[in-house]
This record gives sequence, C-alpha cells and structure tokens, in this order.
Amino acid sequence: MPLEQWVHSIVGGAAITISKEDIHHLTLINEASTKSHQEGRRVEIKEIVEAIKNGK
Repeated sequence: MPLEQWVHSIVGGAAITISKEDIHHLTLINEASTKSHQEGRRVEIKEIVEAIKNGK
C-alpha cells in the first residue's frame, strides 16, 4: 500500500516502490487532514493545492 510505504520510508528509511506522484498525493492528503483537524472542518485537496500555488 502506498501510504504504508510512504510512512515506512519516512520513519525507517525503507526503500519504496511508489512513484514521486504517489508521494506528492499522499503529502497533499496529509496536509489537508492536518488542517482539517486543526480547524475542525472539512478541507478539500484543491484548497491545499491553491494555498501552495499562492505561497501560503
């Protein structure tokens, strides 16, 4: 599973077989879920993408 590989690569330096695009998508999901938790609301991935584009 991509998420497990991503976590194992961060925590333990394990080799991954997922693509950079997969990692990018997982990072966007992580950013959205973190913001959702902090703000107590639903956060769409497109909101995170727009924030990145606008330098926020």
